[in-house]
Amino acid sequence: MDHRSAKSQLMLALAALLAMVLAVVPCCSLTAQAQAQENAHQPAIESAHTVQITLDAFTAVVNEHSGVDMTATVHNNTDEHLDAGHVQLFTNTSHAFVSRANIQQWAENTSSLDATEELGSVEVEPIDAHSERTVSLHVDADNHVLKSFTMWGAHPAAVLYTPDVDNAIAAKEFSARVNTFLTRSQEGMNAPQTPNLDLSIAMPLATDQWKLNKDELNTLMTKPNAQAMNATSIATLNANTTQQIRAKNQLVSKFPMLQTVVDPRVLSTLRTPRASALMQPGELDITAYAALNNADSYAKAGVNAQSWNAITGLNTYRGTVGDESAHVDAIAWQGEGNWTLQALATAHSQGYSTVIATHDFDDANAATAHTGVAVVPTETGDVTVLMAQPVLSSLAGGHSTSQDAQAEQTTAGRVARFVAQSAYYQMEQPYLQRHLLACMNTSTSPEDVSALMSALKDASWLNLRSLHDMAQADPYAVGMDAEQMAPQESNIDTTATTQTLSQLAFSRSRLRRFISTIILHTNNPKAQDEDTADSEHANEPATEDSASPKDSPSPDQQSPSPSPAPANNLPSVDAWTQMLLESQGSLARLAMAPSATARHNMATASDDLADSLYNAVKISSSDSLMVVSETASLPVTVSNTLPYAVHVRISARTDSMEIVTSRFAETDVLPRSEAQVTFTVRASTTGTAQATEQLLDGKNVPFGDTHITTITSALRISDKSGLMFIILAVLLGVVGLWRQFHKKKDEDQ
Repeated sequence: MDHRSAKSQLMLALAALLAMVLAVVPCCSLTAQAQAQENAHQPAIESAHTVQITLDAFTAVVNEHSGVDMTATVHNNTDEHLDAGHVQLFTNTSHAFVSRANIQQWAENTSSLDATEELGSVEVEPIDAHSERTVSLHVDADNHVLKSFTMWGAHPAAVLYTPDVDNAIAAKEFSARVNTFLTRSQEGMNAPQTPNLDLSIAMPLATDQWKLNKDELNTLMTKPNAQAMNATSIATLNANTTQQIRAKNQLVSKFPMLQTVVDPRVLSTLRTPRASALMQPGELDITAYAALNNADSYAKAGVNAQSWNAITGLNTYRGTVGDESAHVDAIAWQGEGNWTLQALATAHSQGYSTVIATHDFDDANAATAHTGVAVVPTETGDVTVLMAQPVLSSLAGGHSTSQDAQAEQTTAGRVARFVAQSAYYQMEQPYLQRHLLACMNTSTSPEDVSALMSALKDASWLNLRSLHDMAQADPYAVGMDAEQMAPQESNIDTTATTQTLSQLAFSRSRLRRFISTIILHTNNPKAQDEDTADSEHANEPATEDSASPKDSPSPDQQSPSPSPAPANNLPSVDAWTQMLLESQGSLARLAMAPSATARHNMATASDDLADSLYNAVKISSSDSLMVVSETASLPVTVSNTLPYAVHVRISARTDSMEIVTSRFAETDVLPRSEAQVTFTVRASTTGTAQATEQLLDGKNVPFGDTHITTITSALRISDKSGLMFIILAVLLGVVGLWRQFHKKKDEDQ
């Protein structure tokens, strides 16, 4: 009995233990799952607090006589102090990239490939939390690893930072790595002789940093000089932008094959004559122009079609270099939108038979790199499209191929990738002659340009060629094949451009109204109606430095009196008003660049130009006027700071029916002088009224600031009207008293 009881108790104990185990297992499972979920999110938390390494300088091309120089910075973004460590440079001499996918995977550090051959190592001193250390490493040309390269081309390279700690976990946690590329040239290697890859590097010399030249505006409004008037001077560049453009332009002396595509406006402003090609003046966005397909709206805004054609740009260039026979190719630069067939036809009609497509023309996913030339037939003629190679252009323009390509966040890393990518393209089809194009952008710094061009000088597999040579290369596509490459849609939102055109048109109409209705013209020319004049002459010829004949007032209006004859170098009134319109047109052309900054700044500058003209004519009068009789005079002074006479009307109106003024007055105001008009005030009662004086143009449109005069009426009895009121009151009183004393009483009273 006892034996059975003991056995039963043992079984119960085992059952209880099993139940406890089963109860614990789910909890452990849930805990492990929760821990796994927490760990899954851990990298995102640590990413902002890790150790990183960046490339500051790197030898991208290696030959038999060169070593490797590297400068790297270790960034300690953690809250921990890092002990001394080492930065090591590794490569893989036996592997050259043979696929685009492998190159990109290596750049993003997702490749299974590794670099284990150490080129060199440098010690890194301790780094405080949230601090950094910069180190440099030099590898001699006779380094055994460099001597062991078995094939030319792009090879993997890795830069590794490791702290000197015994704890392996800590060493891994605070280590950092960045993948880049080391490209071995063909020099000194038994490589087969294959055609070099032709490459053109295009650098635009244009900017969206134009601003209103306030000194020039002040001169135009106060002391214009007939010998020095230039409409393009109304816009200028700040010192930093000027220095950047000049520095980039001077790089052509160091790198003759660097192709500069210059905005003629920049060229004439900075007097920088080096140009491989001329783009459209003001970098006007032809893609937006074609997408809107409304030349009339551009003309009303002050942008005449002929002011940005190829002939205008060439004339500007010739004037800058002082050679009327000088010639430079005209190549239109792509704007925000795509080069559709309509945009290409528009470019051709403006004299640009060659254009550069910086984006969305060539297929970025094409199986192989091909010559970036297509001859596209359009309704106005064939257009040669020079297509930028997407990857090379992105790198040359200062952009990484992806956010995960850490090395490409710096100039040195991008240059190393550019060199490696170009070597891969040559090896991709080594026996095929091809010509590629890489385009920088307007914001590319002189330092970035110099770094890239310096590296390309050692790229033995490349032939740097001119844009002219590229345009003559055998095209990749012609006829229908090329036509099908053109995008169907412009993919541009023209809302901002339309709004800017409206703003420009309004400021231009204000200028024309002032010229036609306020300025006194010597020969009484009458400007055309501002609503139709620009559109009627939208296709008349113009140059960059002179507006079209449409901007000249018509000689059929008779003004009340002529303005004084010009003195010294003061231009005639007609020449001056012409310059006003040309200056506005100059600003308007710059506003049509593919940049929100340019649109805003230049449209605002156009408004400021019109405002300055209207603000030059002002009125003033006393702030208060006391009226002690039935009539009084209110003098108003009109001042004119312009160097030319004006004719204005002045209106005055009160807010009272009992105290009123005469309604209008008008006067001529000589240059830099004042004139006074007088309004008659009539008061029929005692009280206060507000009189508002306002300037009007010849069409009775108000302009300028208003002035308010407080009129206080305090009538005295000494005047005739007062006496009549008193006499009448006395007579009425006498009659009333007489009736009171001679009134007969009724019988009932």
